[in-house]
Amino acid sequence: MSTSAAWFQEWQEVLPGAPLRQGDLLESTSDAANPWDRHLVVITADCDLANSKHQGRVTCVPLLSVDEYLLRFTIPRLLEKVREKHLTQLEAICARSGTHPSRERLRAWPSEATDDEIVAATGVGASDAVVLKACTRGIRTLAGPWDTVSLAVKALTESEQLSPQPQGADKYRNSLSSALRSPFTNPPGDALFISAFAPGQDEGYFAYLRHIEHIHESDIATQPTRSEAKFRRLARFTDRFTYAIVQRFASVFATIGLPSDYEEMRNFYSDQLWERTK
Repeated sequence: MSTSAAWFQEWQEVLPGAPLRQGDLLESTSDAANPWDRHLVVITADCDLANSKHQGRVTCVPLLSVDEYLLRFTIPRLLEKVREKHLTQLEAICARSGTHPSRERLRAWPSEATDDEIVAATGVGASDAVVLKACTRGIRTLAGPWDTVSLAVKALTESEQLSPQPQGADKYRNSLSSALRSPFTNPPGDALFISAFAPGQDEGYFAYLRHIEHIHESDIATQPTRSEAKFRRLARFTDRFTYAIVQRFASVFATIGLPSDYEEMRNFYSDQLWERTK
């Protein structure tokens, strides 16, 4: 890490008692808080807060830890890719033996029966039985759940090695590394990486913009108090990061999808235009 990067931070301190503002960083005071409301970023506009246009309801989005975010939004796609390799192979093996269990059945079967029971039920030959057992073990390996990305990566690597025509372990781990780095370097439109957001909160996080929490302003403590509060303010994002998060938040909900019928009609008109040029 460069000297300048070592001193870089996205947040700034806030004087106790300062008015609540957009970009303020809140922490739940409950030990039972879940990832969706443990740490929040205020996105309600400053003018609404100042003029009480928000009716006392503060709109926030969550800050998920790196592991929480990747386990929810990146790891599942990687799991499904390896699982599909096993399922495709199982379908081919079963077809050769004259059995045709559904894809849903093959997905659930390894968690409900032993390898030998599945071999007996499908009636596959000896050579296919070896491959079938590898695939069912591979599917079980992907069952999870995992608390960390490291454990998920270990399971993915083990399952890949049990799949038909597996990538070498080192090559596969390199591909996993690339997939897991992508949200950092090329984040999707509904998330933004944040390295730290308050003193001691510097493990790396993602602001996830599709999940909205509404909390009452009266439940937020902006200074030390003896009264019970559900949230306390820790710090505030600098203006640049506040604006970046709010801009991304707006773009997520500004995009309006149009029905497929409209797209078909649009294509019809474009085809008609082309026909008239002939």
